[in-house]
Amino acid sequence: MDFLVSLVKKNLISVVLPSALFCIFQAGTTCASPLPQVTPLSLVTEGVSSPIRVAIDQQGNLYLADPRGGGLLKYSSSGKLLQVIKTAKSPQGVALTPDGNLVVTQGNYAAVVDKNGVEISRLGIGTGQFKMANGVTTDSAGFIYVVDSLDNCVQVFNTKGAPIVMASAALGKPANSFGSFGNLPGQFSVPAGITYEKSSNQLAVADTLNGRVQFFSLQGIYQKSLGSYGSGPLKFTSPQAVVFEYTKDPVPAVKRIYVVDVFQSNLQAIDPQGGGAFLNFVGSYGANNGQLMAPSDAVFDASNSRLIVANGYGNLTVYGIGDAAGTSPGATQLVLTLNPVPTSTNVPNLTIGGNVSAGATVTVAGDVAAIGGKATVTGTTWSYTVSGLVPGVNGITVTATDASGNVTKKTASVTFDVAAPKLVINPVTALTNINSQTISGTINNGATVSIGSNTGAVAGTVVYPTATSWKCDISGLVPGDNKITVTAAKTGGGSTSESVVIVLDDTPPTLAVSALADGITTSLQVQNIVGSVVDDHFDRVAVNSQPAMVVNGAFSMPVILNNGANSITVVAKDLAGNMTTDRRTIVFDATRPLFTVVSPVDGSVTSAGTLTVSGTAGVNNTVLVNGVTAQVSEGNWSALVNLAPGINTIEIKVTDLSGASSAMKRTITCKPAGPEVAVTVPGQDFATSQGNLNISGTASSGAALTASINGVERPVAPSNGAYGFTVDLPTEGVYTVAVKATDNAGNVATTFRNVIYDTTLPRLTMSPVSGPMPTHIGGTMEPDAVLSAKDKTGNVGTLSATSGTWSLDLTGASYDPSTLVITATDAAGNKSTKTLASAANVPDGDLDGNGKVDIVDALRALQISAGLLTQTDNDLLHGDVAPLIDGKPSPDGVIDVGDALVILRKAVGLVNW
Repeated sequence: MDFLVSLVKKNLISVVLPSALFCIFQAGTTCASPLPQVTPLSLVTEGVSSPIRVAIDQQGNLYLADPRGGGLLKYSSSGKLLQVIKTAKSPQGVALTPDGNLVVTQGNYAAVVDKNGVEISRLGIGTGQFKMANGVTTDSAGFIYVVDSLDNCVQVFNTKGAPIVMASAALGKPANSFGSFGNLPGQFSVPAGITYEKSSNQLAVADTLNGRVQFFSLQGIYQKSLGSYGSGPLKFTSPQAVVFEYTKDPVPAVKRIYVVDVFQSNLQAIDPQGGGAFLNFVGSYGANNGQLMAPSDAVFDASNSRLIVANGYGNLTVYGIGDAAGTSPGATQLVLTLNPVPTSTNVPNLTIGGNVSAGATVTVAGDVAAIGGKATVTGTTWSYTVSGLVPGVNGITVTATDASGNVTKKTASVTFDVAAPKLVINPVTALTNINSQTISGTINNGATVSIGSNTGAVAGTVVYPTATSWKCDISGLVPGDNKITVTAAKTGGGSTSESVVIVLDDTPPTLAVSALADGITTSLQVQNIVGSVVDDHFDRVAVNSQPAMVVNGAFSMPVILNNGANSITVVAKDLAGNMTTDRRTIVFDATRPLFTVVSPVDGSVTSAGTLTVSGTAGVNNTVLVNGVTAQVSEGNWSALVNLAPGINTIEIKVTDLSGASSAMKRTITCKPAGPEVAVTVPGQDFATSQGNLNISGTASSGAALTASINGVERPVAPSNGAYGFTVDLPTEGVYTVAVKATDNAGNVATTFRNVIYDTTLPRLTMSPVSGPMPTHIGGTMEPDAVLSAKDKTGNVGTLSATSGTWSLDLTGASYDPSTLVITATDAAGNKSTKTLASAANVPDGDLDGNGKVDIVDALRALQISAGLLTQTDNDLLHGDVAPLIDGKPSPDGVIDVGDALVILRKAVGLVNW
C-alpha cells in the first residue's frame, strides 16, 4: 500500500446523511435494488506485490497500479499476467481514456501513456502540477479528473490534457479545480478515489477523513453526500473508492453502489434508490480467500458480474455478484463466457463455444453476411460453427438472452488468411534467470518455422517431433526483454507470425542486512534483524525461514536467541529464481555484562549527518562504539557517530574487568531530505507476556502520520512532534508496528518496532533424583530459556545448558534441599520452576530396566555392595531401596547388602511397594 490507504481522522466534525436526500440517482426502475449474492472466486496473485488501484477496459483486461510489482500490471479477464508496463515513478492511480490509453498518477504529476507505458503527455504543467495526485477517472467525453489528496481538490483536464477552467474553483486552489479543505458540503479532508457515474453524468469522490462519499456534477457543483464517519452500515472510517454496478437494461441504471473502506477491511453494498439504504457487507478482515486486509480500490466487471478488489494482503480478490434468492429483480445474473478464439486461421470455418446461464439462448452474428445464427445450447454450455469467413478480419458478436429479457454480449475477431498457416506458441517461461530456453508449438501440416529475436538471443535448429509440431532451443538471452518472433510459412503461400517476450533476470537481489556482526556475543536475547532489498522482480525475504514483511523495500524482524551460538540466515529471492543469502552467527550468553543504550532508539529515521550515541554500563567497564572508545563517566557513556545516507549499523560493545564482553546494535536510517520519525517507547524490539502495548514516539512537526500493525492500518494523531497509541495483542505471535511519516512534499519515512507476545510457560523438566541431597540433577528445557538455581541463601551450584538440556553440579555445595528451586525464564518473562520435591524418586529395584524385579537385579546389587561392580547413577536411582520404613523404601544414598536383600525379597514375592 502506498499513500492514503489509511489516514488519521483528525478534528473531524461528523457529516450526517442529509434528511432531504430522497434518491441518489434517477433509477431505471422504481424497485429497490436486490441484496447482492457474493461468492468468492479464484484470487489473482501472479506478480502482485503492493496493489493500490485497478481499472478495467472494454475487453475485460485489468490494469493494476502496483509500485513494488514494477509499475502497471496488465491481466487478462481470467487473471493471467499479460504485461508489466513500466512507469517513470511509482504509480498511484490508473484510468483508461476512451481511445484506449492510460492515465497514471505518479506523485506530483499525472501522465497519459500508451498501452506499453510510453508517455504521450503530462497533464497541465507536468511535474509539480499536484501536491499528491491520487485517484483518477475519465468521463464519456474523455475529460480527465484527478484527485489531489494533499491539496484537497479535484483537477479537471480535457482530452488533450489541458486544464479546464472551472467556475466552481475555490479561492487559493488551481483554476481548473473544484473543492477545498473542510467538512462542509463540497469540501474535502484528504480525498482519495474518484469515479465517473455514467447514468447520471456525475462524479463520486471518496472524502477519506470526512468518512463520506460526495457527488458532484461534471462542472464541480456539489450534488449530495452519502454516509458519515464511523463503523457500521452507511458509516465509513476511511473510504478509498466508489464502484458502480449497472443494470443490463437498454439504458443502464445504477443497480448497486460499493464503497471500499480500507480501515474496516470491507466494502459496503448500497441501494442507490431512495435514501441510499445499506444492503450488506462484502468481505471481512482476514487472510483467507474472500477476506480482505486494507483494500484500496475495486472495479466491477459487468461482462462477468464480478467485483474485483485490490487487496492489501497482496492479491486481487474476486467476488462473483448475483442477486440473493427471494429478492427482486431476478434471482441470478445472466452469465456468458466465450472460450479463447484464435487470432488467425487459414480455413473458412471455425467452431466457437463457452458457458451460459441455464435456460438462456445464444445467438452469433458477424460483420459479414455468411456469419450468423442460433447456437446449440446443452445445459450450460453452448457451441456454434462459424462458416463463410472472408479474407481479412472477421468480427464476431455472441449474444445471450434469458427468459427475463436480460442480455449480455461477448465479442471477438479472427483473421482469415487463406494462405497463412496456423501457428501456436506454447506457453514460455516469461521470467527466468537462465539464458536459454526451449520453445515449442504447433503448425499446419506442411508448414515450416523460422525464429528471430530483437536482441542477441540465438535460435538453434528448428526440429519437428511430428508433422504438426515444432520446437527450438533459444540461447544467448540477454538481460531484460527478449522478444522472440516465430514465423510459420508454406512454400508458395503466406506466413503467420507470433511473438513472445522472455525476460532474463540473472541478477540476484541486492540485500543489505543490519544486525550484530558475525561471531559476536550478546546478553540481549531479542535481536532485531533489519535490512533492505532491491530487485526489479522482487519476490520475498525470509529470516531463518520465516517470511518477513517488506514495506517499500525495507524489512524488520525479531529473533529470539537460544543459549549459545545462533545461526541467523536472511534470504532474499526474486521471481526469476535468483537468491541472495546473508549468514552470520550470534552467541547469546545471559551472564555477559548488561548495559543500556539510551539514545538513539533502534530503527530511527533522521536527516542528521552526525548522532550522539549514549547509555549506561557497569562502573569501570570499557565501551566501544563502532570500534572507537566511548567517553565513560560513573557508568554513563557517550560517543559521536557520523552517519552515511541510507541504513547505518551502530555496534556498541561493553567489556567488564574480567574481560567478558557483550554487544548491542542500533540501526539508524539517514535520509538527508524528508521527515524524521522514531518509535521511542519501546526503544527496541522485545518480548512480552502483557496483552497490550503502549507505543509512543516522535516525528517531524507537520508530517502526516499513519501506523499499521501487521499490515492493518490504524489512525495516529500527532501533537507537537510527538504521538502515542495503544496496541492490543489478541493472540500469541509477532506483531510488527510500522509508523509512516509523510511531509508536505510527499517524502516518506517509515520506522518499525517488533513485539513478540508470548504467554506460554517455558518447558522445564527435572529427571528423578535419588537421596535427600543429590550432587547432580538435570533435565530438559526450552532452548531459549535462561536458568537459575537458588535456595534461601542465593545462587547454588554450577549450571550448564545446551541444546535443550540442563544440568546442575552440586558437588561440594552446601545448600538447603527444601528451598532449592530451578527456574527457567523465557524472553517474555514467563517462568517455570522445579524443586527437589517435584522430582523425588521412589526406587523400584529394577536395576537392569527390563520392567521386572528378579534375581538378576538382586545379584547386581550384591556385586555393587561387594565392590565387584562400579555403581552408576541408574543403579542408585533404582536400587537404593533399603531400609524399608512402613513398607516403603527410604533411600540412604548408597547400595549395600541391605538393598540386595530387600530386592531379593521383592523378587520372590515376600515384599512389594
